Amino acid sequence: MKLLLVGLVGLLPVVLSEMTAFFWMHPPPESHAGPVLEITFPGAAWNVHPDDFDKANHQLRSTSGWIADSGQTPPELSLSFFRWDHASTGSTLEAFRHMPEQCMPSIGMVLEKHFNSRTLNTPEGTLVFDASRFRPKGGGSSVHIYKCVWVHGYQEADMRGGVFEGHNVKELRSLRQSAAQQRFRPAFTRVIMGSVTGMPTEDLAWQRFSSFLNPLIDWRRSADLTNPPS
Repeated sequence: MKLLLVGLVGLLPVVLSEMTAFFWMHPPPESHAGPVLEITFPGAAWNVHPDDFDKANHQLRSTSGWIADSGQTPPELSLSFFRWDHASTGSTLEAFRHMPEQCMPSIGMVLEKHFNSRTLNTPEGTLVFDASRFRPKGGGSSVHIYKCVWVHGYQEADMRGGVFEGHNVKELRSLRQSAAQQRFRPAFTRVIMGSVTGMPTEDLAWQRFSSFLNPLIDWRRSADLTNPPS
């Protein structure tokens, strides 16, 4: 009996260490209090692209969302919206890992320039948009891309800093380590990505995009998200 007790006492620090590590790596979700970002679908004239959404979401692993464009040929505006609701931390981190300069070359676009981040002030918080300009590889009209990652419980989250400042967003291992250190597990995460085609300057492109997007922003209570808009 004495040897058994000695053995159990010897195991106690190991068990406590393992329990501490488990609870640290599996924090409870963030509080559901506070508004949750939603986007109203632009309208019946817009073309929805479910196949494009499914293809993108194979990597992003979001809960739901849509990809659409304004219907012209070529479309002047496009808008994508991805939701992560009560998702695993690994799935949520995909929102940060896919930067425009990684995704756009797959559809034949060449990065021309990064711009300073743009901010859109709303009644419930500030949205920070990464801004860049691309052009088709064979030449053609410029395309300005704006992408925002919104994280429940984080103010003014920036894709290239802020939530995970100082780490390499392209490396999933680095992202996971940073998330574990900060016990990152938000209840809700959103990505807005839009494009404006044919504007001669970034100022004009942002003016067009922000004036279009602002009326579509719809802050919801988490209790109203049982059946979010599609």
